[in-house]
Amino acid sequence: MKQFILYIMHGVESISPKSQAPSPKPQDYNSKNWKLGLGIWNLGLCVGKFIPVLTYIFVCSCLLTSFVSAQAFSCKKLLEKEKEVGYPVTDTHFQLLESIFQQINKQIVFDAAPSEAKALAICIAINDVLENDFGISYGVTNILSRGLDNHKLDCNFYSILFYDILNKQHGYNVFPVVTPGHMFIRWYLKNGSSFNYETTDKTSGSNQEYIDLFNISEQAITNKIYMSDISDKQIWATNLVEMASIMPPDNLKQKEKLSKDALTLDKKCVIAHFLKADIYIDQTKYDSAITYYNNLYRLDSLNYQIAIRIGNLYALLDKHLQAVNYYSKAIAINSANPELYIYRSKEFLRVDNVDKAMEDFEIAGNLLSKDNLFALLFNYILLTVLEQEIMQKYLEIHDKK
Repeated sequence: MKQFILYIMHGVESISPKSQAPSPKPQDYNSKNWKLGLGIWNLGLCVGKFIPVLTYIFVCSCLLTSFVSAQAFSCKKLLEKEKEVGYPVTDTHFQLLESIFQQINKQIVFDAAPSEAKALAICIAINDVLENDFGISYGVTNILSRGLDNHKLDCNFYSILFYDILNKQHGYNVFPVVTPGHMFIRWYLKNGSSFNYETTDKTSGSNQEYIDLFNISEQAITNKIYMSDISDKQIWATNLVEMASIMPPDNLKQKEKLSKDALTLDKKCVIAHFLKADIYIDQTKYDSAITYYNNLYRLDSLNYQIAIRIGNLYALLDKHLQAVNYYSKAIAINSANPELYIYRSKEFLRVDNVDKAMEDFEIAGNLLSKDNLFALLFNYILLTVLEQEIMQKYLEIHDKK
């Protein structure tokens, strides 16, 4: 064992004293056997020097594999990770989580091979226990411990809680599935069929309904960005980003580590790329931020949210025509979003194109939805400011004439 450790640390040459080629007799120098032997010896030395590198790579891969395999997901492990990162996780959180599991297992019968109707009933029953026995309802949260404190879980934490119960504890083929800004679960039944379940509102929907609702491209599906079952590593990546996203600015080192760990676990994690780009923007490393956005854009060029972020960054850098270009791409994908026209209108103003700015201003006004009061108020304020900017730019241009 000792020699093996030395071998890993220092390579073959460290196991024994420094080796040298045997000193031949002078008359042997021209012999074919000598030349062949010397060639083989030199090759051996080259390989011997290269072995430590190969050994290092091999050991690192084993360690990484061991690290990843140790990342089997559970909600309890997630709480432990939140505590390790520095969030105020106490015994109360673990006790509440255990109480939830106990109550669900006490009240619900988990059939070995349920039909779709029975599986759906099990899902609804889990929701009912969470709501009726623990007062848990839907609400936005970034970490599980905080959600348990407030008795509010969002789609991410509802879905991973269901995954823990149904897959990890009862062995059903149930997995979380991700769409832009959302998560639900998919249950594969013994008869080969499957159904999707909305853990936040007790409904089910077809794959096509999700694709249409979230405007998911074929490219994103092919690249397994969205609509595919996600693994434990991908669940961890998502939650590491969630933990990092609410960290204060002075905890940049921890934030960077979590984002790096997330991308190591899942190179295609959209929100991890967004977080990494945001960190670079905060550090004014704009080229690096653009790199992360472009990595995503290559995987999903029909994701308007990526196009918006790239447009926003170019606007920040006063590269207004490039900003217009990406806002236009976003509009081509999602033409019913009034904010996109407002953003593009402002960039048209920056290049003195008042006519185009006014055109986008009018389109945005016509697209304002009265169904969402907050969105209506927000966009109305944006439009009011934009209208003043348009008039000011119009007067500036005409004064010059």
